[in-house]
Amino acid sequence: MFRPLNKNVLVTALSETKTNSAIYMGSSNTKTYEVVSIGKEVVEVKVKDHVYLNETKLIRLDIDNKIYYLLEEQDIYMVVED
Repeated sequence: MFRPLNKNVLVTALSETKTNSAIYMGSSNTKTYEVVSIGKEVVEVKVKDHVYLNETKLIRLDIDNKIYYLLEEQDIYMVVED
């Protein structure tokens, strides 16, 4: 696996998120992403967190036939908590 440097975060897109209260979050306009790996200076999110972020700041990476996105931690707006 890869580890981003500094305050960078590696994520992958999820289609939708279901909370414990059975509310589905996400639509065709809003995607939820799962944190796959984080840099050593990241403090607000952890691996496996589901997040909403600024999609205009994503850097697309094709690694081992899977699509990942790299962004800075400051471009993550919200962590989905159950």
